[in-house]
Amino acid sequence: MMIDAGALLGRELPRVTSSWDERDVILYHLGVGAGNNAAFGDELHLTYERQLGTLPTFASVACAPGLRGFKSVDGLPLQDVVVIHMEHEVRLGAAPIPTAAAVVHTGNLSDLRPHRLGTLAGFTVDTVLEGSGDLVFQNRATFLLRGLTIGTESESESAVARGRAEIPDRPPEIEVPERLLRQQALLYRLSGDKNPLHVDAQVSTRAGYEAPLLHGLCTYGIACRHASNAGLSGELERIRSFGARFTGPLFPGQEITTRLWVEPDAVIAAVYRTGHDRPVLIAAAGCSEG
Repeated sequence: MMIDAGALLGRELPRVTSSWDERDVILYHLGVGAGNNAAFGDELHLTYERQLGTLPTFASVACAPGLRGFKSVDGLPLQDVVVIHMEHEVRLGAAPIPTAAAVVHTGNLSDLRPHRLGTLAGFTVDTVLEGSGDLVFQNRATFLLRGLTIGTESESESAVARGRAEIPDRPPEIEVPERLLRQQALLYRLSGDKNPLHVDAQVSTRAGYEAPLLHGLCTYGIACRHASNAGLSGELERIRSFGARFTGPLFPGQEITTRLWVEPDAVIAAVYRTGHDRPVLIAAAGCSEG
């Protein structure tokens, strides 16, 4: 199926309101492994309401009510199209993400590019506080739409590619081992992503996987948690953006190693299945000075 990128670029997503509270934040943190690594202790700054902060990657689930509007973009035919999440980036507003808020989401189709398997579609969603209109965070998601072909290429630049993380040509400063929980996907899906691919063996087998795989955005949150805890000594507020590309599958219960490279204004994180040389995710945290 052929689509015209020039005609579609900039199409708006539906305006949506939503909210979250401390319970949602803590549940998300548990879903990305908070309290699971002895090296980090109980991670009370992620799991206890009296000390609670918010991982920047919480934005990737908090924006879901707005982002899922991509399925209804006028003129973007998604029937019989396989949608694969390829890249994601969150950018924070002036203040850290609050542990409770009522918000408004607005977005648009911001990028369309050809891919050997179809089309790369980028969507940008801005989330602002209801009432004041202050920006809480922005999400930029890139999906591969298998089965769609571009007729006219857009002139925009891939949102995540502008700050794409690359693994430095030196050994990592820090390595963090962790065994994923066997029920990791079951926990994470309670934050909103109910795709059966991650829990139903029949669905994952039909999709070509040996077993239900972990959500890519769960791995994304784990990488941010490690970058914060190990790379920045738990200073959540220093992370101003977190962008990643998904490069391979990961399964609940597996052992992983997150390699970290600490730069003056960034932490590069690459997640590997322990004993394997190819990362399943490569990310970069843009950081303020400590």
